[in-house]
Amino acid sequence: MLDRTRINDTIHLLHLPVAYDGRALPLGWVRVPHAGNSDLKLQQQWLTWFKEGLPEGAPAPLLADREFHSIPLATWIEKKLRLNFVLRIQAGTSVEHLGDGYEAGDLARCGRTRIWKSVKVTMEGKASHRVNLVTVWDRTEPEPWLLITNLTDAEKARESYANRFWIEEMFSDHKSRGLNLESTRLIDPDRIERLLPSGHLGLPLDHGGWSFGSD
Repeated sequence: MLDRTRINDTIHLLHLPVAYDGRALPLGWVRVPHAGNSDLKLQQQWLTWFKEGLPEGAPAPLLADREFHSIPLATWIEKKLRLNFVLRIQAGTSVEHLGDGYEAGDLARCGRTRIWKSVKVTMEGKASHRVNLVTVWDRTEPEPWLLITNLTDAEKARESYANRFWIEEMFSDHKSRGLNLESTRLIDPDRIERLLPSGHLGLPLDHGGWSFGSD
């Protein structure tokens, strides 16, 4: 899973945990050196580190929410890392299917899960990479999940993405329900690293805070 959290609204941390048995187990984190979303370069560096430590042939679909809906990221994961991905996109995202243009949210139907194959997630003429779009709308939810993926099974994509929400439990453990990290008022990544359940990797990158779970 790939997700970002904030500490005291000033420190942005990009986390990469693994989903296991209802929990998100932290592999590591890196500080985002600016306010707002992480950029593609940092995401690629982070995921390259992850792939290098992944056992050969291990199934590891990458899951991420709407912050990481970039089609360049999806293309890079599939072509460079050769991994599966399930990334949520926004309802207003322009998509093209069978020559017709839509907003992604217009393809979802309440109470249904459906896959739209070979979708182009942009109306830009130069774009060529295509993905599958899975629309999932539980009747109890106010809005659908709109998931771009290279998986070909809609239920598999839905089940995989559902695991992403386990990371919220991990964030709660770090904050109000456990470690209460925000109450420490720490702003130095090196000092935060001593409190988070991970050990420092010391990778030669400018972003700081690279860590790897030691437990």
